[in-house]
Amino acid sequence: SICSWMQSYESEWTIWLSYAVSTAYDELYTTSATTNNWPAAIFKSGKFITDPLLPNTWYHYCFSWDVKSAVANVYIDGELRTSWPTTAGRKIGLTNGTLVLGQLLQSSGSSFNSRYTFRGELQQVNILRRKLTAKEIKDIHEKGRCASLEHSFKKDVMISWDDFLDAKRYGKVVAVNGDCARTAWEVLYDYINDNKVWIGVDKGFLDEVIGHNNP
Repeated sequence: SICSWMQSYESEWTIWLSYAVSTAYDELYTTSATTNNWPAAIFKSGKFITDPLLPNTWYHYCFSWDVKSAVANVYIDGELRTSWPTTAGRKIGLTNGTLVLGQLLQSSGSSFNSRYTFRGELQQVNILRRKLTAKEIKDIHEKGRCASLEHSFKKDVMISWDDFLDAKRYGKVVAVNGDCARTAWEVLYDYINDNKVWIGVDKGFLDEVIGHNNP
């Protein structure tokens, strides 16, 4: 599954994620779906959604597939918008392909085309090792854009939003402070479960709440 919060600045379609391999062309990519003349996603084949998405509007976009059933799905804001059969056995691997955020790479070693550059904002892009259920996707959407990924999902994460933020950047890519203010208890929850401090949190606050003698 590939899930993200996304808003495009363009009324024309752009591509916010692609995965390229050397043995095929247009292996996988996801689009802003802001026009009805381009599919919402391509996974060796693709399908349109009925109503294009609006520019300058946040959407929760989740693309999932199952190598056994060979069915790909696109969920927008927790609702299934389109599905189609795809080639069985296709997987994203960490060593046999190239993953790009914000551009289309049609095959490994090919060049970029500025026409396909994503112009917009992304938040909480996560790639998981399994196909999320419809209920799980709906729950993620209902928790809102400012919620971090459920702790129960983190064991399934193959590439996390933090991994994307730490990756080398090319072009005009800027990481900005979003408009999501996290509560003290959300921070504390993450601190206890992940054993790390959320960036920007006052360590003194955590010491005061947790206690100086606790790890």
